[in-house]
Amino acid sequence: MFTTELPERTTWSTFEVRLAQVPSIIRRHWKMLAVVFVLGGVVGYGGAWLLPVRYRASASFVPVTTSGIPRLSSGLAGLASQFGVLSSLGGFSPWLFAALPETRAIREKVALTRYQLPPCLGADTPDGTLIQGMGLAGRSERRALEDALRRLGGMTIVRLDGLTSVVSVSVDACSPELAAAIVQSYLDAIDHFSRETLRSQATAQREFAERRIAELSLELTAAEATLVRFLEENRSLGVSAALQQEEVRLRRQVSVLEGTYLTVRTEYERARLDEARDLPTVSIIDTPVPPARKSWPRRSLIALAAAMLASASVLVRRFVAPLPA
Repeated sequence: MFTTELPERTTWSTFEVRLAQVPSIIRRHWKMLAVVFVLGGVVGYGGAWLLPVRYRASASFVPVTTSGIPRLSSGLAGLASQFGVLSSLGGFSPWLFAALPETRAIREKVALTRYQLPPCLGADTPDGTLIQGMGLAGRSERRALEDALRRLGGMTIVRLDGLTSVVSVSVDACSPELAAAIVQSYLDAIDHFSRETLRSQATAQREFAERRIAELSLELTAAEATLVRFLEENRSLGVSAALQQEEVRLRRQVSVLEGTYLTVRTEYERARLDEARDLPTVSIIDTPVPPARKSWPRRSLIALAAAMLASASVLVRRFVAPLPA
């Protein structure tokens, strides 16, 4: 009487036998495997010429952390650094700059920038936006922009080195000049966005300081007038302890308002300098240069992969063929 374990043992032993015969299969059919390897490589190499050529241009930069960046209070700065928005050096976190190329605001600027359109795009005009270069001008404005942003996202690669805070942006295009121009547009858009963000923060701080200075000036003037009037009405303060205590309180109020006024005035002048300062927010390490060699397709690797795949397919067919009786 047969058990259910017999087919499993038979299948496993057959597999072991076939696996042990692989060297003998290679020895018996090495000529055919060699021919298939060569033919597969030739077909793969020829097919690689049909693939579209791509060039990759790259640039890298480091976010600048300077004293010109608007300052937050220590509590807010510490809280923001915990969530990765600000770095411990007082500037924006490199993770924010690494995320900027993937935002819609930045990619819209890049897509709507005018470029010299290479012949490989097949565009009707020698220059124009990526919408025109990608042949999307015939669609609705909204649909064309969405498709251009989607394709631009597929062309863009962003990396961040967490150890050095270096952000690299790479773009693949059919032309080396176009790839370098798109990367440069990314850098310009990121720098413009961060400058405007910092400048708007400085403007908000300046406007708040202006309002606070006006309020403190009125409060300080009123406190000084109250102190002067009190001293004129009470020339003999030594005879009354209550009058002496009131004088101390009024002088303390004037002193506190003076200190607060000077502090806000200092912050106001600092915000004015920050608002007028026009320093770059990114330090370029590698500028985008049109690459001399294509990044895709790598024909030699494709030919090797095709040759190995063809040989492996023949070997697998021989491996699964029925064993001779």
